[in-house]
Amino acid sequence: MNKLLFQLFFLLLSVIVLPSMCFSTTSGRPSQEKLEEWQLANQTYSITQNANDIMYFGNSFGVVEYNGGQLQLIKMPNNTIVQSVYCDAQQRVWVGAIDELGYLENDKDGNLIYQSIKSKLPETIKRSLGVILKIYELPQGIAFISTEHLLIYQEEKFTIISPQKAFQHVSIVNDTLYSVDVFGGLHILKNEQFESVAHLRKFTPNKINSILPYGEHQLLIIDNHFQCFLLKKGKIVDVPLTRSMNRFRTVKVILFNDLYIITTADNTVIVMDKKGQIKREIKNGLGSIKSKVMTAFIDNKENLWLGTDNGVFYLNLYHQVTPISDNYNVFGIGYTAKKYKNKLFLGTSQGLYSVKYNRFSTHLPVDFQLIANSEGNVWNMDVINDHLIVGHNKGTFVYQNNQLKMINDIQGGWLMKPLNHWKGYAIQGTYSGLLVYNIEDGIPRFSHKIKGFSDSSRLIEEDENGILWISHGNKGVFKIKLSDDLKEAEKVAFYNSENGFPSDLGINVSRINEDIIFTSEHKGIYTYDYQADSFRLYTQLENLLSHTTEINKITEDQFGNFWYVLNNLEVGVLQKKIDGSYTRETDMFRKLYHTTISGFELMYPLSKDSVLLGSKNGFNLFVKEKKVNPNLMPDVHPIFDKVTLIGNPDSTLFRSGSAQQNFALPYIDNSIKINYSVPIYSDQDMVSYSYKLEGFDKEWSRFTDINFKDYTNLPAGEYTFRLKAKNIYDKQTPVVFFNFRVLPPWYQTHWAYLLYFICFLLFMYFIRLYTKRSIESKNRREKLKKDKEIIALKNEILEAKLHKNTTELAEKSTKLSAFSAQLANKKDTIEQIYDTLADLRSDVNPMAQKEIQSLINKLKLSNSEITNWQQFEVHFDEINNNFFKKLKSEYPELNATELRLCAFIKTGLSTKEIATIQNSTIRSIEAYRYRLRKKLSIDKHENLNDFLFNY
Repeated sequence: MNKLLFQLFFLLLSVIVLPSMCFSTTSGRPSQEKLEEWQLANQTYSITQNANDIMYFGNSFGVVEYNGGQLQLIKMPNNTIVQSVYCDAQQRVWVGAIDELGYLENDKDGNLIYQSIKSKLPETIKRSLGVILKIYELPQGIAFISTEHLLIYQEEKFTIISPQKAFQHVSIVNDTLYSVDVFGGLHILKNEQFESVAHLRKFTPNKINSILPYGEHQLLIIDNHFQCFLLKKGKIVDVPLTRSMNRFRTVKVILFNDLYIITTADNTVIVMDKKGQIKREIKNGLGSIKSKVMTAFIDNKENLWLGTDNGVFYLNLYHQVTPISDNYNVFGIGYTAKKYKNKLFLGTSQGLYSVKYNRFSTHLPVDFQLIANSEGNVWNMDVINDHLIVGHNKGTFVYQNNQLKMINDIQGGWLMKPLNHWKGYAIQGTYSGLLVYNIEDGIPRFSHKIKGFSDSSRLIEEDENGILWISHGNKGVFKIKLSDDLKEAEKVAFYNSENGFPSDLGINVSRINEDIIFTSEHKGIYTYDYQADSFRLYTQLENLLSHTTEINKITEDQFGNFWYVLNNLEVGVLQKKIDGSYTRETDMFRKLYHTTISGFELMYPLSKDSVLLGSKNGFNLFVKEKKVNPNLMPDVHPIFDKVTLIGNPDSTLFRSGSAQQNFALPYIDNSIKINYSVPIYSDQDMVSYSYKLEGFDKEWSRFTDINFKDYTNLPAGEYTFRLKAKNIYDKQTPVVFFNFRVLPPWYQTHWAYLLYFICFLLFMYFIRLYTKRSIESKNRREKLKKDKEIIALKNEILEAKLHKNTTELAEKSTKLSAFSAQLANKKDTIEQIYDTLADLRSDVNPMAQKEIQSLINKLKLSNSEITNWQQFEVHFDEINNNFFKKLKSEYPELNATELRLCAFIKTGLSTKEIATIQNSTIRSIEAYRYRLRKKLSIDKHENLNDFLFNY
């Protein structure tokens, strides 16, 4: 995402990266489709920057804010061109457009909005406002400049100052406003009035471009053809800083560190000192794009921004790397370089190029010339007998009269090296073996090819014993002993991973401190142990490079410094100090990372502080500057562009500048996307970020160039998102952060927990109630069971007792019945005896009659005792549950005779039997029964016996 936005911005705004002290250029042309997509126009009229390094551009479609990652367009209320933007000391960005003026500010959500102040102008000025060309900050307030008016805004009020003639140019020098009118009159603003200083038409017919400070109490006045004048004590003096500048049409001149940065209309940027000496000249500074420069701006990091009619271009004034490629008329992959007779020669995959070295060393743009007959791969250059020998894929050549002359047609000429043990001879490696040359005088002359060895020999070193060491990038190392006559290889030994090397591949041989060393792309620096016939680590350099694993190439320059390439990535130098120790420097070379050609690494020192390195696009020239690059130490802070809900990019929750620093998310919206950037514009494609979400992440993330982070399904809780960035030099920014909270789901809120607590209490209550009722029910069941058992037991007892009582009652009833029958029988018997004795009494003597009468009396007495019912009533009540008591209670009108009759009837005695017992007739008993029915109120249909049986 970061790279995409980066590319989009530079597609839209046509960015170029150009170093000043060693300028480099790249460019991109904005497509019309992208411009329409982002609603941006090509034309940029003004540029400013705030203290947070955020850039603002006055664009045909409005104000464009750019923070290194995000673009934002703020349109004017009347949709007009924004001609001027300016950031004041309070970091407020002021805006001037056509018939519109105001400022930018953040709303409560951090969104940048435009606030117009046009309503504060008088009506007459509103109607004739026109274009706001420039905005400056004066002690009196913010100065808006149109062609007709100077509008000074302070404390929400305007002061209107109108010149006698329309403005052609306005500049601020030392808080003083100077203006030039359309007729060339130079004026100064004093006490809200313009005072005339001089008339410039006497000196130049051209329009004035810049008015700059020049020493104490002097002004440098420059017209648009860079004709310069000096205003000193009210007098105008011609100052011909440089006659050659007259050929340019000047657009903008900026005074910067006692240097004048001059931009011209024909894509040229010039750096000139106050003596008029051109220090840098960048032709076609905007690449192949035909653009008209309209404005220029030096940012907080002393980089140059150019606003054109075709976008915005960025020039890194402190970039120490200059690409030497098509911008210098050099094409192809850079393989070799050599200084020879005040010329610099560069060999590429497309030929050999040269330029005068004194021109190249000034860093002014120069065009290299392609050497005739050099087309093809130029692999190597060596100077032998003051002749430049060129190894070429077509053979071997010598440079003469600005062209190449072939001295050997054996294809694939690598390096050529004079032999120490065979004076007057040189050895050359080729694709197919070794060649011998005679170099006793003049141009090396091919002698013969060495027999017995036919492998490619790109790198060769000769030791003190005359042994040749040859490295083959894909096989290993060859040790060759030549015959005395150099005709053949008498002995060839081969070394690879079986002899101490970590691998067979990527081994290079070179000479350091008169020692032959072998570097390995896989691990370490080695030297040959002659006694052990194997290879061991070369600790002198290993220790200095901290035992780096992959070492591609090491080169020693004439100052004792070691230039190296490590891990196919890192370029650096071991800088030799006065005391003989070394300082390892890598940060300044980070721009060169990944630029060298693997297997063909070229590091060619031009001076103590400069080196040429081969690249796939030609060469890179590195020049170490004395002044520290301000881009090495970023003091900017990362910016949160916006925090949104995933799936809803318009739901801005937070952004840098928001009034609300903390925010809360409903649990249903617990997935967010965080976009961020950092206003680092130098080598922006190498900016990377690291983040940590406290409360979720355990550790900081690794640095990555992705400029957004998604978090999904965050649990409820408090979070702090922390962010830091680092630039190409591994220098980190301060950490920025924001806090937010993911609210718990409804079922985890305080109200939910209160509900849960209430439900828990109710649950416990019902559990207790249920338990209580269960216990009570159990107790009831147990009690009921016990009651049943007791009742059953009681019933058993009652049944037993009832059985017993029934048995006793039955016995008593039987006895009573028997007693009643017995009484009746006994009475009958007595009556019979009585009748018999009464009959006998008349038949006996008086004495006997007396005795019989006495006996009759006794019998009457006995019969009377039998009819004693008290005992009968007692027994009868016991048997019949207080029959007499109940009957007496319910029917109190019953007499004793009627009660006895009831008893007799209940016992089942017949009328006859009752009459016998009662010594009555049956008729009288029936009469008793009749009266008894009436007293008992018995219905005539109801049986008396049944009534009494059931009573």
